Amino acid sequence: MTSMCRAIIQSIEHPSLNAGRKLTVRKMAVAATAQPRQTRCINSSTHGEQGPLSLRPVLPQVREAVARDVEGLLGTEWRISHRFNEAKDGHIFRTETLYAWKREGRERPGLLILGAAGQPAIYWDMDRDEPSALQFQIPFGYLREGYAAFVATLLRGERRLILEDIWVRGGRSLMAQPYSSRWRQLMDSFQQFTAQQLFLGFDLALVEPMSLQKWSAVAEPGTIWDFQPEAASRKRIYYVVPGAHVGLSAGAQARQAEAQAHIKLPPTVEKHALKKTTQLLTARYAFARPDKTTPLPDSYILEAADGVPIGRACVTRLAQSQELRHKFAATPEGFPVEVAWHSDFKKYEIIRSLPVGSPLTSASAFFEAGAAAAATNQLQVE
Repeated sequence: MTSMCRAIIQSIEHPSLNAGRKLTVRKMAVAATAQPRQTRCINSSTHGEQGPLSLRPVLPQVREAVARDVEGLLGTEWRISHRFNEAKDGHIFRTETLYAWKREGRERPGLLILGAAGQPAIYWDMDRDEPSALQFQIPFGYLREGYAAFVATLLRGERRLILEDIWVRGGRSLMAQPYSSRWRQLMDSFQQFTAQQLFLGFDLALVEPMSLQKWSAVAEPGTIWDFQPEAASRKRIYYVVPGAHVGLSAGAQARQAEAQAHIKLPPTVEKHALKKTTQLLTARYAFARPDKTTPLPDSYILEAADGVPIGRACVTRLAQSQELRHKFAATPEGFPVEVAWHSDFKKYEIIRSLPVGSPLTSASAFFEAGAAAAATNQLQVE
């Protein structure tokens, strides 16, 4: 028996510690009928035979603006959960009210942000630290008082978005409220959303928490569970029940099978033939300097050897943005960097900074920039 199970069993065996839990859970379940997948769900009728949901990352300036709004209320620590540790978390399971729900597969929760920085809907993938635009119908007047931020799990393969918590509503942080209060506001928002979500291309669902007593009766080996403390400001704890290996979600299994079915052998390359694809495996170095022609953040000009310009840099991660700003503050004239081509933004992305004086790559190695410029010129001519 694991330390986690012992902690939960001890809490269940003490009725005085669970007296308030049954009442709270019963109140939360009144307006939500239990479903086999532990969620309430509205089905979109537009994605019957479509593949996994594909999202497009937002532009760097949009990322920066949204992050600034969210950090204004939640700070820079956006961590949603941490793994159970008996030494640190055992007392929580013995003394506090908790709610549990099962994760569907290995997908981790992210943030659904509505209305921040004037952007309708952004889903921030916490695993990749990547915000993407999301098609979402927002009810009229819902954002009148300010933006909203939800904790949600996006199952791209199943085309399913599961709402689990609400951290910001009407431009105000809700973290000072207990979870049962936040859950009622989450349910109210879900009901408003489901009144008009007809053409999303994915299903919108609401998680339904259960008590620890019920969890102890239904938990199966190898499954992952989230435990949300009732107390205000408490982040959730996740736990993997010992036993069978946790498998991929249904969508991930479908994607894996499809990929294996379409595996192709690499093409034969003639001996001594110079292929551009071989250059992709070679690190390329450029000189980065601030773009003083624009007030936009994270705007940097890249130059190859001999000062040949190869375009503006692409900065896609918040941590990378902060690191570059510190570096440019210390070296305002610029410094060498390693870059790689970002096919979505059609720009070179800065991978890491290099020591001053590092040799730069010749302009001929940056063939993607020339191809992108030629394509743009062709479109202008047409």
